[in-house]
Amino acid sequence: MTAGRQELAIRELGKRYSAGTFGHFLMFMTAWLFSPSALPFSYTIPATLFAALIPLRVYARHSAIQRPSARRRNWTLLAIGSFGCNLLWGVCVACVQGSSGAGLDSVVFAFFTCGISIGTVTALAPSPWLQRGALAFMLTPAMLSTVCGYGLPVFAVIHAIFLAYTFVMSSMATREFWQTVASNEQLRQQEIELRHAQKLESVGRLAAGLAHEINTPVQFISDSCAFLADGLGELEAGIAGYRELVEKIATGRVETDVALGHADQVEATHDLAYLRENLPAAAERAMVGLARVAEIVRATREFSRNATTKSPQNLNAALESTLVICHHETGAVADVVTDLGTIPLVNCHGGELNQVFLNIIVNAAHAIGEVKHTSERGTIAIRTWAPEDGWVKVSIRDTGVGIPDEIIDKVFDPFFTTKPVGQGSGQGLAIARSIVVGKHGGKLEVQSKPGLGTTFTIALPA
Repeated sequence: MTAGRQELAIRELGKRYSAGTFGHFLMFMTAWLFSPSALPFSYTIPATLFAALIPLRVYARHSAIQRPSARRRNWTLLAIGSFGCNLLWGVCVACVQGSSGAGLDSVVFAFFTCGISIGTVTALAPSPWLQRGALAFMLTPAMLSTVCGYGLPVFAVIHAIFLAYTFVMSSMATREFWQTVASNEQLRQQEIELRHAQKLESVGRLAAGLAHEINTPVQFISDSCAFLADGLGELEAGIAGYRELVEKIATGRVETDVALGHADQVEATHDLAYLRENLPAAAERAMVGLARVAEIVRATREFSRNATTKSPQNLNAALESTLVICHHETGAVADVVTDLGTIPLVNCHGGELNQVFLNIIVNAAHAIGEVKHTSERGTIAIRTWAPEDGWVKVSIRDTGVGIPDEIIDKVFDPFFTTKPVGQGSGQGLAIARSIVVGKHGGKLEVQSKPGLGTTFTIALPA
């Protein structure tokens, strides 16, 4: 078993250890209740041993879940806890069957032994050696006591048959567990591929829009810079004309009253008055365009950020970056109204939540674009707030066509879409729900009225 599989098995065993610990305690107390005098010695002895083993099992559970990488220590703790409790049960059963023969007490303890053995098969399924070792410690003491002349042979036969049966069951349980792990890993990989496909689809759809968004400011930057270049050339020529005029005045070649006429001629030839009026505006337009390009580049960089671990994120800033990215989708059909409240930072995968916001906002724009027979622009209203209930919430409301009641429960299903063939993959909202609910423990709800619009509400733990 590889190190990764060992850590997975240890973590899963830790999760199951609580049920096993509670099961042992419950079975022991029930046996004590039904057969208070079954043991040939006081119940205080096994009770004390159980009391010592239970804290060790609790610690083993904590260590397995919190530090699965400490494999040697965890296997040792898990083995001591499992083998110890099962051996204690096996010794008690051997003592009861050796002292009471075929009496009711032997039957009661044999029944509980079967129950604990089945529980062991299930609880220790991730580790075949731990599973079979615990079963052997449970069932062999009674068989050995019979061989030594204590107890009835029939019980030895029953225990041997049940041990063989549980060994077969343990192999099946282990195989099913790892098959389930493999299936879950395959599903997780498929989900990752779907997310990548959705992101690639979004990138492809937005690439043309981003090119247009950047091209617009670049165009008037180019026009402004061309005007500035021409204007600077005229200014340089005008300055040269003034310098020549000053030299003529200094050498007495031009009278003062004639010089004014020459100055007016330089002004008119190079259109200096027009340049003085419009060059500052051209420079300002170029600066505005550069600021717009910088904003788009910044938003694109923040939107595409893909951290592998969660970190505190400002959802308001994330929404603003997403709106810049999808402006070409929303700007043509709707006015975007934002009400971004004061909210705390949210520990999350920022890049994936950006994808969620993008999917919902673009869907809202498309829904508004589907409204027919009207020239009015729609509205996309985005609001964030932090109610005093431990959540941070984001609502995205549109005035689009809405979702019919008969399909609203299907909008989060994978590959379900109401868009025409070739215009939607049906993965966007399914992946959005997987990110919000599955990866962040949040909520994603939808409310809609046909003809009036739709509201998606995202709630994330604060």
